[in-house]
Amino acid sequence: FNWLVEHASHQDGDACLFWPFARSAGGRPSINIGGKTRIAHREMCRLAHGEPPAPDYQAAHSCGRGDDGCLNPNHLRWATAAENEADKLLHGTSNRGERHGMVKLTEDEVRTVRALKGKMSQRAAAKALGYTRGVVCDIWTSRTWGWLE
Repeated sequence: FNWLVEHASHQDGDACLFWPFARSAGGRPSINIGGKTRIAHREMCRLAHGEPPAPDYQAAHSCGRGDDGCLNPNHLRWATAAENEADKLLHGTSNRGERHGMVKLTEDEVRTVRALKGKMSQRAAAKALGYTRGVVCDIWTSRTWGWLE
């Protein structure tokens, strides 16, 4: 915690300031405070910018190097989940689509599913492609892959 306090008023230019300590199993910089593991980005944002406007706000990075462990307080701000995701899209660090660790379909396969909309029922499309009707429904209604054109 001392490292965060010492660097909360970081004034050494605009270069990223990287977390030199432990990371969580997911790779995020983490710190133990009062017996609880906390995300270091949130703690630095809290020290530098005060409490978040609401509990669901996230510590967003303007530099796009959050995954690399940047904790420069000048690169952090409180943002909604939608604002943070928009930042990730700008920086090319979003894990949506084929970059997501649990993805089962490729973008081309999703386009193939979409191409069948209006030409057959969800059940028939699912059977023809070997997917569940729920997968087809979610793609057709843009519940999943809605961002993909």
